[in-house]
Amino acid sequence: MKYAVDLHIHSVLSPCADKDMTPNNIVNMAKIKGLDAFALTDHNSCANLKAVSICAESSGLVFIPGMEVETSEEVHLICLLPDVEAAMELQRIVYSALPPMTNRDDIFGRQLIMDNTDNVIAEESRMLLTAVALSTEEVCSVVRQLGGAVIPAHVDRPSNSILSNLGFIPEELGFKYLELSKHCSGADFMAAHTELGGYGSIISSDAHDLGSILERESFLELPALSPESVIGDLSQFRHISGR
Repeated sequence: MKYAVDLHIHSVLSPCADKDMTPNNIVNMAKIKGLDAFALTDHNSCANLKAVSICAESSGLVFIPGMEVETSEEVHLICLLPDVEAAMELQRIVYSALPPMTNRDDIFGRQLIMDNTDNVIAEESRMLLTAVALSTEEVCSVVRQLGGAVIPAHVDRPSNSILSNLGFIPEELGFKYLELSKHCSGADFMAAHTELGGYGSIISSDAHDLGSILERESFLELPALSPESVIGDLSQFRHISGR
């Protein structure tokens, strides 16, 4: 059966996200948009996953905990985990690799941590919008050891993508799928990059505001819907249909 997904969404914890990207707003908008499953993937942090997970419990939506990690090569990777506990272990590892820099909220924006009633309970002082001291290879290894899946983010973009920063995709990293930006034609991009013919592709929103969250535009074909089945599918070579 096909399920509509959006696997790249940011909350107010990401300093570049809109102030309306609160846990309840994200879940409610994902439901309004007709999604079956979604992932929260803030920059280098998982601190809002628990709140969003609680909000999603009664929504009928499947929630996949995640993080968008910026590697030491400044490559953005979408890291999806089977549960919040595994995601928090990834956060511990990523936090230990963050440079000792304090966020400038007057320049980059605030990094808000919320509860499941959309109340601010803390503010992350560490600068999240930066590269961590972990290579692309190291991040992939850690996430897979935690039972998760890794997708190179927005590979069509001229910055912070694995293609723009490394110039190619190392086969030894074992990726099965590549993420394309919301307004990118997956078929056209893959046709123009014949060297990527061995990879599947998926469209995600990279939403920093509520209106950008996908509608029923990107689909996974799964025997059942759960975080484990989504991660399992992303770890196997099979086509994902997008826009």
